[in-house]
Amino acid sequence: MQLTKNQKCPVCGKAFREDDDVVFCPDCGTPHHRACYQQLTHCANEARHAEGFNFYEETKEKPSEDIVAEAKALLADRNAAAEAADASPEAAPRQGFSPFAIPLSQNPYERDTDTIDGESVADVAATVRTNVPRFIGKFKKQEKTGKRLGWNWGAFFFGAYYFFYRKMYRQGIFLFVLDFVLGYAEGFALTRLAPLTAAAFEQYATALSQGDRGIGDMTAMVTEMAALSDYKTFMLIRLAYIAVTVLLSVAFAACADYLYKKSAVERVKKIKQQLDEDTLSVSVEKDGVPLAGEQLKRMVLAQRGGTAYLPPLLAMLAWYFISMML
Repeated sequence: MQLTKNQKCPVCGKAFREDDDVVFCPDCGTPHHRACYQQLTHCANEARHAEGFNFYEETKEKPSEDIVAEAKALLADRNAAAEAADASPEAAPRQGFSPFAIPLSQNPYERDTDTIDGESVADVAATVRTNVPRFIGKFKKQEKTGKRLGWNWGAFFFGAYYFFYRKMYRQGIFLFVLDFVLGYAEGFALTRLAPLTAAAFEQYATALSQGDRGIGDMTAMVTEMAALSDYKTFMLIRLAYIAVTVLLSVAFAACADYLYKKSAVERVKKIKQQLDEDTLSVSVEKDGVPLAGEQLKRMVLAQRGGTAYLPPLLAMLAWYFISMML
């Protein structure tokens, strides 16, 4: 078949052979393996139809009329099955896709044969969901080199809040508690070992918040505190606290990508096991029809993965209220 010579199926990525059962999209002419087209339920280039994409223009050839007629018949059968499924809730579910997940036909990692900790790159990519190229690149590099250290600016600047944002709750809680314990320990040490300077600093902070003193008074404040007998002890404790927090930020920033890889893969394994054992109580629909198979898995992975803004906001509020009470 001249039209499919040197061409690949856009779904499975395999080159067409002479004896392959091939169908063509009636809208743009893209060739597919019949089984691949039926599995996808639509043209792999459907998203490009609105921009006038035409496979004929790329190949400079057109399929015969009987091939076009066959493709149109296949499309009509698919639409008829879809209407029947919509009309009858008892009908067997058909596959579809959701805007919240990466559609199989548009997932650039769908034909990636690499694995990350034993899981497919496509599944991990669906779980990561945002900033996917960066993380998949990092994960693959870790797989090849075995190195665990890297650098993540989000983890460095935002610490526990970044881990909450990426739904890494165990790591986020651990770092949140650690930060709070260090802060409390610093305050305790200052009030016990440098009470005069600590009291002077607190008075200045209170006056600053009430508007009685301004930033311009800071030089005078430092001069006043420097004259106190425990000022050096105060500064040593402050510098030690800053040094420890910076070292922790560097450590978690260096390990963040590796920890995220482990978290993403763990989420993929857990969801796949739940789906296999039918213990995951979830019903996801597209146009009123339940999703199934790979599309359902990718949808659940995207919903359970990705990012969230509420957890870091709740953590910030928790930090504020706990600090106010202590």
